[in-house]
Amino acid sequence: LPMTKDKAEMHVSFAAMRPVTRSGYLSDVRGIPEATIASKRFSGRIYEDHRSNAVFPHYDLEGICGYEIKNRDFTGFAPGGSKGLWCSRTTDSDDTLVIGESAIDVLSFAALHPGETTRYVSTGGALGPAQPDLLKRAAAKMPAGSTLILAMDNDEAGKALAREIETLVLPVAATGCVVSVQVPREEGKDWNDILRTAQKS
Repeated sequence: LPMTKDKAEMHVSFAAMRPVTRSGYLSDVRGIPEATIASKRFSGRIYEDHRSNAVFPHYDLEGICGYEIKNRDFTGFAPGGSKGLWCSRTTDSDDTLVIGESAIDVLSFAALHPGETTRYVSTGGALGPAQPDLLKRAAAKMPAGSTLILAMDNDEAGKALAREIETLVLPVAATGCVVSVQVPREEGKDWNDILRTAQKS
């Protein structure tokens, strides 16, 4: 299919951004450890634009299709883009897949529960039209006996999203795979809340 003008402009905008191994916003405001941001797992998956916004590219089957934009008191999505999945790097030895609501929550979960054989994806909130198929593909790629962790927020929207994703990934998961829903213990909290609280104690 030919690329729309809006999508072409989105690609031009993204091409001007740079991958980073340190983000002032992510580290200083969100408490994401610099070691997490700079790790091989997230290499080339976190960008900054000219406003120092943190940018998280989303991928579909054709490549970059859009990107989340985050900064202090600001959340946006690429004009002209569409939601795919933000995803970490993968390795052949991976046996755990963490699915989260936002890239920041996924990075927070990774900092709280580091794993050498864990890969990560985020949906950027409620599911868009292309995301169910992408999630099923991500789950189906995990080897037999893997663990699929749904790391959602502890609120009604997060619990509903976990149920929705569970119904998508369970039928396509390989033999022996386990789906584990993990939410913060405190009502209304997300994984970045938990990370920042842990750093204060």
